[in-house]
Amino acid sequence: MALQRSLQVAPRYRAESTVATLTGTLTPATYPKLRDSVLKMATDAPESVIADIQGLEIGDDALLSVFPAIASRISEWPSIPFAVVTDRVDHLAGLAAQTAGRPVAVHADVPAAEQARDRPSRRRAVQLLAASPRSSALARAFVERTCLQWDVTAHVENALLIATELVENAIRHTTSHPRLLLELRRSVFTIAVADDDPRPPCCWSNRCCTDAASGSG
Repeated sequence: MALQRSLQVAPRYRAESTVATLTGTLTPATYPKLRDSVLKMATDAPESVIADIQGLEIGDDALLSVFPAIASRISEWPSIPFAVVTDRVDHLAGLAAQTAGRPVAVHADVPAAEQARDRPSRRRAVQLLAASPRSSALARAFVERTCLQWDVTAHVENALLIATELVENAIRHTTSHPRLLLELRRSVFTIAVADDDPRPPCCWSNRCCTDAASGSG
């Protein structure tokens, strides 16, 4: 029986991809960490995500279903290519059994995965905003201008509403400068706002904030 090691996820940033190097042992206990870590990398990956599992031990082949699950999520958002890298016979056999009907691209090495990937058209625009109530108006102007440039005017009203809510929440509940990110990948248009406040998001049900009457947006 193979010695179980804790799961480690190490990102490696390349010009053509973000590589998640996975080592240790995949078990029911480490399954969520692997899934969530790779999905988190995908939110910031500019081109594609590759899971390098050469050094990963598998506690149960059924756990390899994590990779089609990740592929499905990433294909929806942020809509970038995802692939698995391994040339181990045990991995390949297990993946073939667990990905039937839910194909996942598997390659022998990272360069091969980068070469074979589907390259979606992608546009990205970022606006750093001040921690000021006036920033919501600047955010709306940025969103409207970008939607016109990208010819996604059908989504302008919804985009303005979402961006306003997210920016105002960041200003109201943090002391950081909101960063507004717009992306268009294939037909997927996304709006995100990031802040650098180290505190976790507020939970209204636990009454951890004093301004609950205003709503969380």
